[in-house]
Amino acid sequence: MPILPQRDFPLVYMGMYTRGTVHSDSVPNPSELSVAARERWQRYMSAFGINLQRARHQLGYSQEYVAAQTGISPYTYMRYEQGLGQNNEPANPKLTNLLALSSALQTPLHELLPSDPPDLR
Repeated sequence: MPILPQRDFPLVYMGMYTRGTVHSDSVPNPSELSVAARERWQRYMSAFGINLQRARHQLGYSQEYVAAQTGISPYTYMRYEQGLGQNNEPANPKLTNLLALSSALQTPLHELLPSDPPDLR
């Protein structure tokens, strides 16, 4: 498989536009946000957790079942429903986990994510 050249292109992250190359260290970690941005992120992830729980209840699934279907631990799934990640930080799930949750809950990802992404600046 050929290696594609690195390109400079517009990036969109949580409603913020920038130019550059995607690097994992360019995406803010919730623990590195300002206090105000962190509070906005926590509210956003709490709303995400409510959406997860609502979708799960509509299907009559248990937390354990959804966790097994997505390949994450039941504890991690429970924390996502609470809007929390490790060490009581706001949750920051990987895209692969978000897509797996969307599939397991038979719900489009845009319906799981709250419609008002926070300003993280």
